[in-house]
This record gives sequence, C-alpha cells and structure tokens, in this order.
Amino acid sequence: MDNLSTEQKEHVEHMLRTQPTIWVSTVSSEGRPHLVPVWVYWDRTHIYFGSQGDAKKIRNIAARPYATLALPDTQDVIIVEGNAGFVQPSEMGAALTGYGDKYAEAMQAMDMNLEEREDFRLVRVIPQKYLVWNMTSNNNAVDASEDSK
Repeated sequence: MDNLSTEQKEHVEHMLRTQPTIWVSTVSSEGRPHLVPVWVYWDRTHIYFGSQGDAKKIRNIAARPYATLALPDTQDVIIVEGNAGFVQPSEMGAALTGYGDKYAEAMQAMDMNLEEREDFRLVRVIPQKYLVWNMTSNNNAVDASEDSK
C-alpha cells in the first residue's frame, strides 16, 4: 500500500476488515477466468479466504498461484492483485481464529466448524498491487494507485 495516501490506506483497511464478502478471481490451467464471492479475513498484511479442497478456485490456485480480489461496490473501487498460496494446517493459527471470529454467527447458523472439516483449505493472498478509486459525487476524480511492492 506504499503508493496509497493515508486516507486511502485507512479506507482500504477498513473495507477489507469489515466487508462480509468480496469477489475473488482466479485463472484455470487452461487460462479460463473464474470469479466467485468469498468470505475474507484481513490481518493488515495478508488476505485470507477459505474453501472446500475440491473447489474450482482451489484447483486454479494450485495451477496458477495468483488471485485478484475486488470489493463489490462499483463506485468505491478497491481491487487487490496478489500471489496466492495455501496455508498449511500447522500454520493456520491466528488467521483461522480471525476468520472464524469474523464469521462465527454465519458458521453457527450453517452448523459449520472449520477445524472439523478435513477438506477445508485456507488461502493466503500476499497483495502485490492495489487499485483504488472513488467515483462518488464528492470525488469524481479517478485515483488509481498501483504496485505497492
């Protein structure tokens, strides 16, 4: 986030921390794009999302370890591009706890316990580029910031 203003950084961090879902895009080994909404957890450094081990997005990351994530608001745009990889069960610790805390109510309603799911995969995205702009009436100028690392 080096190229973002302080205001933009605070906004991006707030949105990544509070949004219940964002879009994740991956690409298959054949080059086909795949776009789905996911639950996310942001630890102020990495973005995490989880899925069943046989999900298309998991297979895509195994083949091509990259992901693009986008918040759903098309007027207040936040897009994050990054390297993606799987978190090993022995390394999940705080990330899994944060993810579980954020979605505790939803998981309880679905009778879901991540620690009991053998097929659960946690993905860590290491952001490489942030694209941020706001098109609301109070800020019509496009403000795009790229290549944070």
